[in-house]
Amino acid sequence: MQWEPVLAALAASDETVTRPLNVGASTLGGIKAEALSGTERARQLRAMSSSDVAVAAAIMNIRDELIRELSPTTFDDLQAIVWKRTEAAAFKLPTPGKRVRNEAISPCRVEANFTKQPHLVPEYVVWDLYFGAKAGIAAEHRLQDGSFPDSFITGMRTGLRIQPSSMISLLDIASDAAAQVQALRSQEASDRQIESAVMSRRAHLIRTLPRRDWAEIKAAAASVGVKYFFPSVW
Repeated sequence: MQWEPVLAALAASDETVTRPLNVGASTLGGIKAEALSGTERARQLRAMSSSDVAVAAAIMNIRDELIRELSPTTFDDLQAIVWKRTEAAAFKLPTPGKRVRNEAISPCRVEANFTKQPHLVPEYVVWDLYFGAKAGIAAEHRLQDGSFPDSFITGMRTGLRIQPSSMISLLDIASDAAAQVQALRSQEASDRQIESAVMSRRAHLIRTLPRRDWAEIKAAAASVGVKYFFPSVW
């Protein structure tokens, strides 16, 4: 839900959000239109007593449209505003915690199951796993010249119905993401740095692939089974 208050501010032409973007009137108008569409859709879903999962999905769909429509630099500026506005935000997790004993301390650990509560699991965690899995498969079948056998691409498309060129792009981008994340972890990079690396590769997919192929890949990533444990603060 990080994006919802920023979309609301954009829809209301809040200059504390619009001014730092430093874009032309046409681009700003497009951003405001998407923001208004997202906030209105969220309002409608809540009026229909829809779940938080549905509301979060609607907001993230608008975020993805902004990724596709804006230049990488402009979107990065917008993402920075979102991070700055929400880094100190507090929210109540709609799930009970469990006491976990660990020597002298006994912290409370809260678990989120992506299958049931996808909006509570950080996106980059899911995409890190998805990219890692695809990178592993790519490494096993990549030829010395960097390409893939036609038979391999055909087989991969049996379970993921996207164009051959989109499949190759997915495998290449996933491999780049996995290598970058591995390097960052070896350097003991922060979670924010890893998140930025993973999500930038995801954004590249959105900008590179046809909408239909992107939708197929997004649905496939949503089937990743993962449990996320929120870090204890005491």
